Amino acid sequence: MAPLVSRRRLAPAAGERAGAVLGVVGVVALVFATSLLSSTPSIDSTPEVVRAHLSDHATSVMVSAYTIVVGGLLLVPFLASLHTFTARRTDVAQWRWTVTLVMGAIGIALLTLAGALLATATLLAEPPTADASVFAVFVAAKLVSTLALLPVAGVVAANARVIAMTQRRPDQWLLRFDIEIAVLAAVASVASFVDRGWLAPGGPVAAGAWLLVGVWVGALAVTILRGDHSLPEEGP
Repeated sequence: MAPLVSRRRLAPAAGERAGAVLGVVGVVALVFATSLLSSTPSIDSTPEVVRAHLSDHATSVMVSAYTIVVGGLLLVPFLASLHTFTARRTDVAQWRWTVTLVMGAIGIALLTLAGALLATATLLAEPPTADASVFAVFVAAKLVSTLALLPVAGVVAANARVIAMTQRRPDQWLLRFDIEIAVLAAVASVASFVDRGWLAPGGPVAAGAWLLVGVWVGALAVTILRGDHSLPEEGP
């Protein structure tokens, strides 16, 4: 009689668990910050309107700026946890990790730049800086924060289909929606530079795309924390 095959769970290391948790904190921060950013004037507003808003809401905008930076940096340990997790589950993980590393680094750099630009625009909103200068930096912040969705979508796409395996688990939805989330995030990033109406950079659509990415990261973090089921072991 052929031996039975069972699944053995590998408990994640402490660093891997910490990276997963920090990733969740990071995307929650990003969703919160991009939601605040989406409530600011659009890039089609006049420089006077933008400057007045930044001056009147300096505290909340600065909080959003710093939160974007912190959220982006918290994705660094998450990427490390993702690497160790996927490396155990596939024999062809090297190319995937290369794409993840490059796209993740670009995305984090863009998020950090967006936060810095937003903070700079808020500081410049105090007299006697010209309205045009404030407006230019503010628009750049919104553009960069939306453009960051593109490399993040690359991270999601590169790691699609390798996360949830065969067992019936809460993260099984990833098999159906990971590619779709990557596509929607990429479309939200690119379309904002084509249609500046309701798809305007830094608007609600971009914030919604970040929310979808956040849900994906959250489900993946749960998968990492639960341990790895993918390694078989022979039973008696």
